[in-house]
Amino acid sequence: MHYVVTLDGVPSAPTENTGRLNAFMSMWGDCKIEFEVCTGTMLSRQGAGLTETILRCLSSAYESGADAVFFYEDDALLFEESFCDEDYRRELLMSSPDDALLLLIGAHDFWIDQEKLDEKLGGNPERFSRGDSEYLPLLQSFGTYGFAVLRNKMQRVISLLNAELEECTKQARKCSPDLCIYQFDKNTEGVYVIDPLIVDHKRGTYSNSWKKFRKDTQNGEIWMGKRKVRDMLAKKLIKTWKNTKGF
Repeated sequence: MHYVVTLDGVPSAPTENTGRLNAFMSMWGDCKIEFEVCTGTMLSRQGAGLTETILRCLSSAYESGADAVFFYEDDALLFEESFCDEDYRRELLMSSPDDALLLLIGAHDFWIDQEKLDEKLGGNPERFSRGDSEYLPLLQSFGTYGFAVLRNKMQRVISLLNAELEECTKQARKCSPDLCIYQFDKNTEGVYVIDPLIVDHKRGTYSNSWKKFRKDTQNGEIWMGKRKVRDMLAKKLIKTWKNTKGF
């Protein structure tokens, strides 16, 4: 199952969203993927609408019996044409580490879990490799414009998103669907990114989270157009997430 998250066509959404869904479908047209629209929700708290939207559609995917679900935002671009092949996508998921809660195929500002990565030196290199690609374990990343969840991890991710939506409202803070997934049990769970990345972020799009055209996004963030994870490392690990379960 493939969901594209969009506010295009939502009556209360900013007019800057008009046409974004058609543009996405056109850009991805040659890929022949059957996308289902995950219609966005407009909420006043920053990030709450996106969190609720992903939560709702992931829950729907689980209830429908989907074996796996890919999520894209309507400003996601394709790096890797091989991804259009169904067998490639299946192998991408089946080869991912067993403890992967979620597999990122596009994101930025990564913090690699070096301790877990060092297991490669302990005799398990195959756990992290797929041909010329590598599954890198993470402690932090930003962005929800490209990721996948297998069925056996859907309920766990749903619980993390649901907790984030409740807590950000209770604590009167912004919601962070991209960060809340890192509140995992490090002994049994993990978040991974495929390196090199498969999905990029389009330049010049209106930010619904920030409710404006962000200057860096218009001109191109320094990570846009890059595929290698180690070229997009974060400068620091956000303190808010350091002392949560598993860290």
